[in-house]
Amino acid sequence: MITFEQVTKRYGDQTVAVDGLDLTIASGELTVLVGPSGCGKTTTLRMINRLEPASAGRIAIDDRAIDSLDAMTLRRGIGYVMQHSGLFPHRSVFDNIATVPRLLGWKKPAVQERVHRLIETVGLSPSLATRYPHQLSGGQQQRVGVARALAADPPILLMDEPFAAVDPIVRRRLQDELLDLQARLQKTIVFVTHDIDEAIRLGDRIAIFAVGGRLAQFDTPRNLLAAPADDFVADFLGRDRELKRLALLDVRQAPRMHAPPLVDNDRAVPEAKESTVHDWVVVHDNAGRLLGWRHRGASALQPFTDTVSPTTALDRVLAAALRSPIGVVPVVDDDGCLDGLIGPAELRKALA
Repeated sequence: MITFEQVTKRYGDQTVAVDGLDLTIASGELTVLVGPSGCGKTTTLRMINRLEPASAGRIAIDDRAIDSLDAMTLRRGIGYVMQHSGLFPHRSVFDNIATVPRLLGWKKPAVQERVHRLIETVGLSPSLATRYPHQLSGGQQQRVGVARALAADPPILLMDEPFAAVDPIVRRRLQDELLDLQARLQKTIVFVTHDIDEAIRLGDRIAIFAVGGRLAQFDTPRNLLAAPADDFVADFLGRDRELKRLALLDVRQAPRMHAPPLVDNDRAVPEAKESTVHDWVVVHDNAGRLLGWRHRGASALQPFTDTVSPTTALDRVLAAALRSPIGVVPVVDDDGCLDGLIGPAELRKALA
């Protein structure tokens, strides 16, 4: 656990970068610091490993003040990943990852085992171990940076906009890999970004900073989106907060369409006979497996372009419903059986 107690960072010209920060970062969680430029998020991150000294207040790790520890000892127990990876250009991938274990005096076999395991863990090919940073893509360099930060198995990992310099497709993959790593390793991760969508996707909790180093709100992504603390937080989250909330929910949190017009092997069930609201029916077989849809009175069966599963995120359900010619999307289980229909009305209920 990392705690900030009334921590202030003031520079020599009296500029306040962080102002009276009270913050508790839970062990084993991925906490994201986000905010506009100049809000103090990177300064806050750098104060954890004393790359920036605090001007006032107390920072503690597991209730032990960090200024009571030797700075080098503190930093060797904290992984650090920065933008552009920060790799040593004259060292191979293997030697970059091995840096901290060697500084800690690990024996050669232990270093080799750890490096090769981490190369696999971050999704790199073992053949890259002998290459140099300039021979790698941006995404590969960032993976090496993460592996180097994890090399000595630190309980804390600091990440300063690590994915900002890569293209959107690679960035998404790196985010996926980080989430997968965190699910397996359960590190205490402090992650800085200026991208609120990245923060919402990655964070167990998000700290939103305002200009002047003030902590505006600290909460889970769902709570932030549902109840912004003030106008600044609401504006920073954006006008599409409801769409962002949908991305945090899946089909299991949404109701199904009430009394949908269904046809069992082209034989109308009572709900379909009684309903006059819809000019279409959804067709399934005797085992409940989805077959498609057709207009009432027509015989031609149309396939659904999209179906969703119980674990599909609701923002993707909305996109599928908008593409659907009948405005709803079927939920289908692993056996292909129909588990109801979802449209915009059900998504609104899920948000409510």
